[in-house]
Amino acid sequence: MKHYWLLAVWCLGMACGYSRTHADKYPAFPDFPAYNGPAYTLQKLTLPDESLVWATIPADSSCLLVVVNVINPTSPEIASDTYRLIIFRNGSRTQATPFTASYPTSALHYIDEQHNLFFGDQYFKAPAYTLQTMPEVKLETPQQVQQYMDASTSVATYDYRIIDRPYYIFKTAKGPVYGYTDIPTTDSMIRAGNKLHTHPAPSPSQWLQAFDSVVVANRSSGNHFVFYFYPSYLRYYRLVEGKDSLWFKVNEDKKYFNAFSTILLAGKKYILYKDDQLKNHDLFLLEQQHRE
Repeated sequence: MKHYWLLAVWCLGMACGYSRTHADKYPAFPDFPAYNGPAYTLQKLTLPDESLVWATIPADSSCLLVVVNVINPTSPEIASDTYRLIIFRNGSRTQATPFTASYPTSALHYIDEQHNLFFGDQYFKAPAYTLQTMPEVKLETPQQVQQYMDASTSVATYDYRIIDRPYYIFKTAKGPVYGYTDIPTTDSMIRAGNKLHTHPAPSPSQWLQAFDSVVVANRSSGNHFVFYFYPSYLRYYRLVEGKDSLWFKVNEDKKYFNAFSTILLAGKKYILYKDDQLKNHDLFLLEQQHRE
């Protein structure tokens, strides 16, 4: 009977997404940010009081836009409401502008066709990315919504599924206007007017992919009605350029989910790395030393 019970538990785990775990296939690989590769240098670009939130490239590929949270030294494990927009060009920090925001996530920003970067009721105006504020208006009636639609060349919206109500950016001749409404038909009105535009930031190409991985643990999630597992991976990376190479591994069971990603811009190799602690979310620059 005991064996049947164990078999039932195993089958339940498999049905809920439980994956078989494995040992480290390459124990000699160091854990990032350590690495093996004497021909390379790894420079941390984020400062000690900065925690990386996200990074992206505008459509003109003129710079790397990086948003960091400014760490509160008295409670570093809790995100503050103070952020910086940092601009990197050619691997160097050229500008850092502080701002406050409640929802500075990658899902809740918008980059328009002029490469301006919007956050809530404020935006950074390209190409200098100076911080600007927008007038805010509450749209009380469908007639007001129609008036702003008629006065706008385009309308953008944030992903309001994870905030409390729809917010819109009306692009008018006098500048952008930040509007919100509780009218349930607003979204369909704007879509019917064919003015709802989205200009998501381009997805940067990954210049380094994991060449191998193993499942090292299973994390659980769910509620009273649904329960499931999702695997945590130990991922192995290797970069070979001519006669030079480097290698390392990233253990996602000990790190932040999706801990490692890369961006290539103007020949510069950036690494975005998120540890499980807020203060260890960092941006790195990887450079190959030139041989004489």
